[in-house]
Amino acid sequence: MTRFIGDSFRVTPLKLNAENPDSEKLPFISRILNERKFDPSNIPSDGWLSFQTAREDIDSDSEICSLKFSDEKAILPCTVVKHRLVTTLKRRLPASVYDELPVEIKYRYDTLDFVFFEKGNKLYALVSANNQNVVDYAINQYLKNNPFSEYGFVFDKNPTDLQIHSDLIYWILYRFFEKKQTINSNIFIRDAYLIEGNAKVPITMKYEGKDLPKYLTELKYSMCQNRPFERIGLKLDFKSHIFEFIICSDGCTEFYASDSEYLNLEDNRQDNLSKLTYIYTEIIPEIKKAYQDDKTDWPSRKKEFLKRMAIDASAAIPR
Repeated sequence: MTRFIGDSFRVTPLKLNAENPDSEKLPFISRILNERKFDPSNIPSDGWLSFQTAREDIDSDSEICSLKFSDEKAILPCTVVKHRLVTTLKRRLPASVYDELPVEIKYRYDTLDFVFFEKGNKLYALVSANNQNVVDYAINQYLKNNPFSEYGFVFDKNPTDLQIHSDLIYWILYRFFEKKQTINSNIFIRDAYLIEGNAKVPITMKYEGKDLPKYLTELKYSMCQNRPFERIGLKLDFKSHIFEFIICSDGCTEFYASDSEYLNLEDNRQDNLSKLTYIYTEIIPEIKKAYQDDKTDWPSRKKEFLKRMAIDASAAIPR
């Protein structure tokens, strides 16, 4: 499973709703996770630990607690750990040999990272995966398990307030092509390096990286056909910071932490987690707000924009 360590991040956002709104707070989450800590000496078992910075070593002594950055934003990073039976070992060894093995050899650790944060009196979690099978596994095996089940938590996968739907992606492209790459006074688009979607027939469109300008005519044709886009890769100037990431229509993101410049903290773990959280607490909400503020005039602007894309695409086709 993927982790929030290293440079490559894959993320799915979740929204957590509890029976009692007072439970939707980081101190409460910290307390119940510490009550359900992973015990490495009890094999097999599963449970929660403070955020693990390595792939193999397990630190079961540190308390699960919130982390604050210089801008006073608090997050709760943690790692869930589960003993998983090494089935290949059992298949390859004679039963008499396998039965004599120490129990700690028969199991390995499975780990998955979460980052909990509050935004606008709501509680969210970022899961270190964008494979929906892994996300479903994380919800069913961990979040719907103790301790969350005891407090009536319900988990909203890909919450709507963090989704970037196809029309919003069109609006971003409109701001990129027609409005001098400016979203608003806080956000400037340095580059749009990936645009991906689906045609009406079951094929995928993908315009990417240095090849994107080569496919510009085809991209404009896809736009004038109003084909749905599902992913866009952006390099942004945001409030004097640089962020580069891919966002999907369901709110999942992918990025390399080294491509973004935010707080530049000496602690690499904190630096990467600060970039991860900032994308969801500040950048995506600001893009969505700018879109909502412009939405009144957007339908007519979109119609004119797509007309210009059709004219540009037609002019580039040899006759």
